Amino acid sequence: MLFKSKPTLYDILEIHSQASLQEIQSAYARMKLTFQENNIAVYSLISSQEREETLKNITQAYFILSDPIKRQIYDQNLNALTISSSLEILSSPQTWSHFSRVQSKKIMTLPPELMQRIQHETQWSGSFLKTIREHYQISLEDLAHLTKLKKAYLKAIEEENFFQLPASAYVRGFITQIAKILKIPPETVADAYMKRYPK
Repeated sequence: MLFKSKPTLYDILEIHSQASLQEIQSAYARMKLTFQENNIAVYSLISSQEREETLKNITQAYFILSDPIKRQIYDQNLNALTISSSLEILSSPQTWSHFSRVQSKKIMTLPPELMQRIQHETQWSGSFLKTIREHYQISLEDLAHLTKLKKAYLKAIEEENFFQLPASAYVRGFITQIAKILKIPPETVADAYMKRYPK
């Protein structure tokens, strides 16, 4: 299982993103059989630790993709989350209820006037990012959980307390992650915000 880029859960099961439940179940059975302990062909190619890790990922991928609700949430955030954070968030009983609650807030419809402003916005200030977040009823704690960023950094970004933030290259990455969660154009938002960042 070699990937040129970060694998998705679909890549792990070697299926396409529109696969049916039956196809997911078949892929899961096939992949488990391939990486079982007594498979001599695989045993000679990868270490025992690598085989166990692969089986763990296969099981977790099946756990998420075979559940319609978890799969829908994963698909909605496919570009915002890394494979590791997807597995951590969606396969952990402790974090699932939290993530589900946050996602249900995200599907709320923004007011027409805010949608119009988003479409024409060019400045993308920290205060505007805060306005969008609050309309989605996502707390800083929720956003920190979803982006894996420190709450202090998120607060500094919204308040534009630049001296509390790391180097600009890191901040740009932070803004991109925030924008993906808030469903606003990442590159456009990052470009505009970084123009506000002190040189």
